[in-house]
Amino acid sequence: MTKQITTPPTPPGSEGAAFRESVMDFRYIFRAFRISIEPGIWVLALLALVIIYTAGRAVDGLWGPQVLPGEISAFHDPSPGAYREMIIQDRLNRQAALAEMLQDYATPLHSKQIEALEHDPRAAESAVVAGMERRFHHRLAALAKEQPALSARALHRRQRRLAMELLGNVRQVQRSVGRGIFDAAMHEELKEFHDLVFNVLNPLRIETTKAVPPAGGRPSGFEISVAVTPRSSAVAWQSDTVWGCLANMFVTVPEWLIAGAPPMIARHSESGWRLGFERVGYLLTILIFFIICIVLLALTGGAICRYTALRLAGEDPSIFSCLVFAIRRFWYFIRAPLLPIGLVVVLGAVMIAISLIGAIPWVGPILLGMLFIVLLLGGFMIMLVVLGFVAGLHLIYPCLSVEASDGFDSISRSFSYIYNSPWRAAFYTIVALVYGVLTWFFLLVAMYVLLSATHFCAAIGMSFFGLEHGTYSGVSVLETIWRTPHLERLIAPINWWAMGWTEWIAAIFVYFWLFLLVTLLGAYVVAYYFASSTIIYLLLRRHVDGQPLSDLEHLEDSTTGQAAMSGGAAARPASGGSA
Repeated sequence: MTKQITTPPTPPGSEGAAFRESVMDFRYIFRAFRISIEPGIWVLALLALVIIYTAGRAVDGLWGPQVLPGEISAFHDPSPGAYREMIIQDRLNRQAALAEMLQDYATPLHSKQIEALEHDPRAAESAVVAGMERRFHHRLAALAKEQPALSARALHRRQRRLAMELLGNVRQVQRSVGRGIFDAAMHEELKEFHDLVFNVLNPLRIETTKAVPPAGGRPSGFEISVAVTPRSSAVAWQSDTVWGCLANMFVTVPEWLIAGAPPMIARHSESGWRLGFERVGYLLTILIFFIICIVLLALTGGAICRYTALRLAGEDPSIFSCLVFAIRRFWYFIRAPLLPIGLVVVLGAVMIAISLIGAIPWVGPILLGMLFIVLLLGGFMIMLVVLGFVAGLHLIYPCLSVEASDGFDSISRSFSYIYNSPWRAAFYTIVALVYGVLTWFFLLVAMYVLLSATHFCAAIGMSFFGLEHGTYSGVSVLETIWRTPHLERLIAPINWWAMGWTEWIAAIFVYFWLFLLVTLLGAYVVAYYFASSTIIYLLLRRHVDGQPLSDLEHLEDSTTGQAAMSGGAAARPASGGSA
């Protein structure tokens, strides 16, 4: 059963206060920051990201290095077949590069051994890096023989140069071998997110009207552009606008994982049955990974949305009780976003069935022309569903958490609120986006100050007993284990190959805590998204249906001690906009 929590009606004479409340109600969105950084919410989102990251690394461990630099960004190349040809050419270039590196750095190998390693990038990388490490230590041994003739500063400077050269060579090998599929997708998402932050923080740009001015000349003029939408559909996938960043984050990368990853690209040298077997295995792997992501985000999002709604209602809930609420209504959180997709599929199937009339000889095209208005109506319905789904997707989970309703009611409410108040919904979304970027940047600066202060104090402490330089690196022990953080890159590349065994073990523990700490920035993004979406839903509901923010539905257990029905009671129909 359900229990309705409401507030007393507004007393007479407060119309002016109500009007001001309606005009300035967007300020409630600012509460999303404080809710998102509460320890329980932050830890829940962090735990979900850690599990997703672990599952993604398992995918990379299964499929090995597959993706070379620039392949995901070129996925939407408009030229037919250009992306597939680029993938094939990249693999040929990788084989040639690995063969050259194996000849230069690996131990003397027979031609058959080199040819076998060319087709096994993971083993080739290990062989080449091992050869680079051997050469590095041989050069250090030769440098040690010159030590009597060198000052300590000169010796450390040359050691540092050799260590940085080793790091650069290893990173070049890694770029030639490629990243794992999940690793490449994750870095592409992070790149697009950073571009999104830059575009929001720098919305206005001054550009020259001529891309390439004449030699010795000056640009003929300047123009001011807004980094929100692309100038044309041809550049819609570029990351120089907010639209392009969002499109790449939510469309390009998921689409690439399903259809454009290297296991899905046919090679001329492989047989059809092997390609089919590889594709089926890859799609099953990605399906399992997507299921893990959907389940974790459903539970995490449902709990955060419920917690946010209760906080705005003036209650003090525990994150555990909200997680239990999300678990009890788990299937609604899974099925609700799939309903619009299923409706689009059904409408598309009906339109395809009607279009079969056009295949009838002679009279088919005439009949199809007469029934073309039916196809247009079907397309109109698909348009309504797609636009409502894209614009109201972030309102589905809040509705399920606030109303304790079923999937159909959540879809109906989210669509009706978007179509009844599109400009208000857009305004709330823009405010939430800008405020979220600003608060994330604030947390980034705070994280940088934290890491810099820690690095500075630890450097003083570790050099107190004279341990000033690492075993092989030529820099301080702390700099060997943990390089100085920078604002644009909180965790610098790790030179694992220029460490002693004690430094290597210490670095494992240090970077475990560092990565966990930096992942809190990603956890904040997840928590803020669901918290701000819940606040936007409550504000739209109050504007359209007149329900107060504290009007929630509570699930109660029965007196027999059994759990309440997982679906709960259906929420009452909305008084205004809901269908």
